[in-house]
Amino acid sequence: MQKRMIFSLLTVALFSSLACASTDFYTGLGLGMSNLSPDINQQEQDDQRKFAGTLFLGKNIGSYTALEGSYSYLSSYDLNDNDGAVEYQNYGLSGLLYWPSSSSEWSVYGKLGANYLDANFQGSAANLNVEHKVSFASGLGIRWNLNENWFARLEYNLYDSDYSAAFIQVARTWGHSSEQAQLVEIQTDSVIEEPMVTEQHPQSITKSEMFDKVTLSSGPFDSESSELNESSSQQLSQLVATLKEYPEAKVEVVGHTDSTGSSSYNQALSIQRATEVSNFLESEGIDSSRISIDGHGETQPIAPNSTSQGRANNRRVEVTIPQFEFVRK
Repeated sequence: MQKRMIFSLLTVALFSSLACASTDFYTGLGLGMSNLSPDINQQEQDDQRKFAGTLFLGKNIGSYTALEGSYSYLSSYDLNDNDGAVEYQNYGLSGLLYWPSSSSEWSVYGKLGANYLDANFQGSAANLNVEHKVSFASGLGIRWNLNENWFARLEYNLYDSDYSAAFIQVARTWGHSSEQAQLVEIQTDSVIEEPMVTEQHPQSITKSEMFDKVTLSSGPFDSESSELNESSSQQLSQLVATLKEYPEAKVEVVGHTDSTGSSSYNQALSIQRATEVSNFLESEGIDSSRISIDGHGETQPIAPNSTSQGRANNRRVEVTIPQFEFVRK
């Protein structure tokens, strides 16, 4: 019991210190089966397979590694020649290594760390000599990123040669909200004006206006949302003023995402975000015939998706006003 308390306190202290340093934590649970073949009175017993459950807390360290603490209930081993049972629980602390990376839609990973196996006696088993262990632990798994915040895993853990378990797990990542993209100030290139006097209408002047790119970058949206936040809506007013001043101008709106989640999910999300910007422009009096929308999902990043900041930069909406001509008298 004393070893278990020390192990738990060290794990809590470690993760609490990491929580003060950064985000990208995840928590999850899983259900599965355990395989138990304990040594009782220094004699190895037959295998028994039982239902098992696990809870875990982890911290992503970049896109390729993570640190994870876990608690697993491995169920009870029923004694054949004794009116009793031995209940097993495991406390673990492991490092994870992903390939190709934890931000990919699919990835495989390995685990290596230490665990404490705790045996609780039930019935007449209290009189038996049952092992309590601190040992190395290893594991293998497959991870599937469902969307920006949720992922699922299929995992096998080998606690030592006598104890193992396989789990189906689901988890949520916390901390993306602090990485959500900030709306960057609208930038416009200088206006090129080329006056040309026409023979038919000497009082009229044809001008050519060109805005190389009016960009709303780094995504004016909250994480995993296609709804414009309030500050973003206010800054879009400058774009509305430009379009009202030049009614001949048209606008192209293109949404983008980072690589977290499936490619089909990201494609749909990028179009939803572009549509939200289009709806805002229409609500401000810009005719829908002047607006075209598109989405490129995760296919056109402007920064590496291997870092939190890079993924935040890639969650964006870009707006372009192509070159146009108009007549002013």
